[in-house]
Amino acid sequence: MASDALEFINALNVNKIDILSFSMGGMIAQEIINRKQKIVRKLILAGTGPKGGSGINNIIKINFQNIIKAVFTLKDVKTYLFFK
Repeated sequence: MASDALEFINALNVNKIDILSFSMGGMIAQEIINRKQKIVRKLILAGTGPKGGSGINNIIKINFQNIIKAVFTLKDVKTYLFFK
């Protein structure tokens, strides 16, 4: 996916980019910066975590708890996923 993104960027003839990535996009963004660091001006990784990172194995349990909380409080689940 990083290769495809770089091809697209090259096709647009863009010299500098800013990347805001979320979830799996974080892995793609890191690979882009690994391959072609000079084109990236700013990089923001949001909602992404490394394989084996601290607490990453609890993410399913945490998300399930947030979904249940959202149902009972009648709030959007994103309220609990992104804002504690």
